[in-house]
Amino acid sequence: MKSRVCIMALTLILSVPLGALAEDRTISGEITVIPQYLDIEGEKAKFNEYRDIRTGVTGDFGFQYEKGKYYIDFFGKDVGRKDQSYELLGGKWGSFKYDFKYDQIPHNFTTNAKTFYTGSGGNNLTYQAQPPSAFLPNSNFTTWNSFDYSVQRTNYSGGFKLDLLKPFFFDVSLAKETRKGIYPIGVAGTTPGGIAIELPSPVDYNTDTFKVAAGYVKNFLSLNFSYVYSAFQNKNTYLNFRDPATVNTAATTDTVTLPPDNDSYKFGFQGAVKLPWNSKFNVDLGTGRTTSHANLLNSYVADVTAGTSNIGQQGRIGVTLNDSDFNGKIDTQNANLVLTSSPWYFLDAKGFYKY
Repeated sequence: MKSRVCIMALTLILSVPLGALAEDRTISGEITVIPQYLDIEGEKAKFNEYRDIRTGVTGDFGFQYEKGKYYIDFFGKDVGRKDQSYELLGGKWGSFKYDFKYDQIPHNFTTNAKTFYTGSGGNNLTYQAQPPSAFLPNSNFTTWNSFDYSVQRTNYSGGFKLDLLKPFFFDVSLAKETRKGIYPIGVAGTTPGGIAIELPSPVDYNTDTFKVAAGYVKNFLSLNFSYVYSAFQNKNTYLNFRDPATVNTAATTDTVTLPPDNDSYKFGFQGAVKLPWNSKFNVDLGTGRTTSHANLLNSYVADVTAGTSNIGQQGRIGVTLNDSDFNGKIDTQNANLVLTSSPWYFLDAKGFYKY
């Protein structure tokens, strides 16, 4: 792989004090304009596996505003690119602070991939049989559909922390992560043995996370209570595809199961207290639950005419289920207790319990 990258940067720095009163206000900042030129020979996806360098103009910036104890910082990087990020910080020193963040990152596997399937990026893959065959796809790969194996991840988050009531504190945050794109998976055309098929599987995930923590912190005692909740959603829990291993002219459709929706929560407690004899006792407790729900498939694809003149034809065979719904649940509890002591300079002791 050969590549030539030409990058130029123009930076403008700004610093303006406003006012001459008791509380001076200051605005400062920096803007960087970055023209780029890219000439690459080889695998473009590998060159840009986790970034987005291309011909065009991008840039970075940073602004700061201060007035007395109040402040606001705003930053941006790789503006307008698939790996761009932004961050806004603010608050009042000793009282509260907040933050908002947005960032993207691509994961490029390969560009201009080929498939005889139509519908790449969705959960239904099919093809038109090519004469003289009544069931096989077109073998001329120059006519196949082109697409990119790539997943784009985007994060949104925001938080607020209250320090005004020291030694007490309160912290809350929200976050959302989305993943969209196409990822390769492999399936068997027949069982046992037979052909292997590469499928362009859709990725359309959404994860929401909520966190809250509150506690008390002093030199001799610290207490921290926390709660975390996370919910995962997959827009496509099934991938349906036409199987070229079948000779059934009815175009039997097979199915691959994809990650199901799930959610989880966890309560936590961490504490520490200083004791006599230069000792300290630490505790870490937690309990959580993860659940998942999915509809089970009630049929599978297999030979349905074995022993007849049409042996090899495939179709769906029904399955009788005790319950058509899967309800998964995992409960987790943990406890870590540690006592450390150093009553004399020549003696260190440690006792711990872990569950």
